[in-house]
Amino acid sequence: MGRVLLWLCLVLIISLGCKQSTELLPRGPTEPMTQSAPGAEATSPGSRLPPGGRLIIREAELLVECDDPIAVARGVQHLVTKLGGFVAESDVAEPGNKSGPRQASLIVMVPADKLEDFLATVAEQPGVSRVPSERVRSSDVTEEVLDLTARRRTLERTEARLQTLLERAQTIDEILRVEQELTRVRTEIEQVVERQQFLERRIQYARVALLLVPSPRRLEPGFTETAREAWSASLFFLRLVIRSAVWAIVLPWWMWSTLLVTVVLGLLWWRRRFSLVSRE
Repeated sequence: MGRVLLWLCLVLIISLGCKQSTELLPRGPTEPMTQSAPGAEATSPGSRLPPGGRLIIREAELLVECDDPIAVARGVQHLVTKLGGFVAESDVAEPGNKSGPRQASLIVMVPADKLEDFLATVAEQPGVSRVPSERVRSSDVTEEVLDLTARRRTLERTEARLQTLLERAQTIDEILRVEQELTRVRTEIEQVVERQQFLERRIQYARVALLLVPSPRRLEPGFTETAREAWSASLFFLRLVIRSAVWAIVLPWWMWSTLLVTVVLGLLWWRRRFSLVSRE
């Protein structure tokens, strides 16, 4: 009888866990989720939503034209550190020769509330000529955060019930089955916690991708370049004249053939007529 009761409790806990994991908490200011610094642990259930009531992930992409991309990249890194952010990725492309162009790409994380100041300051950095492309995106993750919080609470309650059943189990088979279900629930809890921590970091820090390229230079061509262009133009004109002459000679080949046949026939007719006149 005790074994049957234990099995019924286990089935009931599993079914309740599956059903409650899809439920959502009431939307309100008492829902959990606060912003924490990178590497912080998951927030406690007693935390609250921000005053605005929405949780936003912000991202930006910038194309920056500058005189020296490497120097500007160093300035941007210093600016990010000054604002309380950090550099997630840095890639500097050195040219094959000293006169070749250099470029740099950065992925930085800046506090979300300082994103506008960062974008404005980047455009004012020394050596930056202009920012031809700027794209800012915002994603509302409030629903996902609340769903994760509800799912985590349900899983934690299920874990506690399974732990109680594990203490009451009497046979090896009962212990193995309860431990297997307990492992599955704990794995889901870890996945939910990791997703919560990821969203917390992305909410607090805006991701900005920057591509720094050399400014295009428009200079008047020098004497050497002008002479080279003139020489190329003269060769092109000469080739055009030769091709035109060849076309003029080869294209009407039938006209030249007809004229040649006409001249030959005319000479033969004139020679024959001259012979007849001489005989008379």
